[in-house]
Amino acid sequence: MDGNGQSQLAQLAAGIIAPEEGDVLLKASRVSRFAPNGFILSHVSHVPEDRNKMGLIGNMTVRENLILKATEEARFSYGHGALLKNKAITKFALEMKEKNDIRCASIEQEVRNLSGGNQQKIILAREMENDPELLIAVHPTRGLDIGAARYVHDTMVAARDQGCAILLISADFDEILNLSDRILVMFEGQVMGTYSGVNPPIEQISLAMAGKGN
Repeated sequence: MDGNGQSQLAQLAAGIIAPEEGDVLLKASRVSRFAPNGFILSHVSHVPEDRNKMGLIGNMTVRENLILKATEEARFSYGHGALLKNKAITKFALEMKEKNDIRCASIEQEVRNLSGGNQQKIILAREMENDPELLIAVHPTRGLDIGAARYVHDTMVAARDQGCAILLISADFDEILNLSDRILVMFEGQVMGTYSGVNPPIEQISLAMAGKGN
């Protein structure tokens, strides 16, 4: 259920906020400096809970949003972002549009004018191109139609099968039950229980959601 610390957990795992105490380990090493770019360079990807406020820049184009996290890479710029390689960026954006079935009039179209499903496809395409070792997906299908939701689910499952760890945070109970290998329930900032995603104990999970975990 929303409002029990899941948003803060996602932001912590993505390097957006730092813990007040304790350590965070990433690939068995302690994270000493909290900054989103440090997590990006460590191949942590993030599909945020609000795609418009946190995932995209609405008045920028499809082309621009697809490379938001890679503008300093040598394949897209000279001098760590000082001068962009427009031909390389356009070629990449066209390939991503085709590969991820992003439906837009043009890659020069502003993303605020796209449907929610196509906006989410842009975010997911950008995040998966980072070859993530960890993908944090927060309410990834909220507000999407059935076709777009299925695409998001299929993409996450394929990434999981290729070795990517996924932290899925969702208020959609069926989504959690259908996708999860392991289920953790949070209540007022605490983990109330951990359950197998295979034949999950619905009654126990429901009690944990009400603060009555094991």
